[in-house]
Amino acid sequence: MLDFLSELNKGKHGKRDHLIFTIGIFTGLRISDILNLKVSDVQNKTTTIIV
Repeated sequence: MLDFLSELNKGKHGKRDHLIFTIGIFTGLRISDILNLKVSDVQNKTTTIIV
């Protein structure tokens, strides 16, 4: 699993891909919901995601 996560960080969109994967694993959101998230949907001060 760690090898997979380290591979996600590589490439042009590595950080984005890693974030999409992490959000999916830890929230259980569907990929369509994750891809529709906007920056304004995430509250940095409380680290909560509004869905």
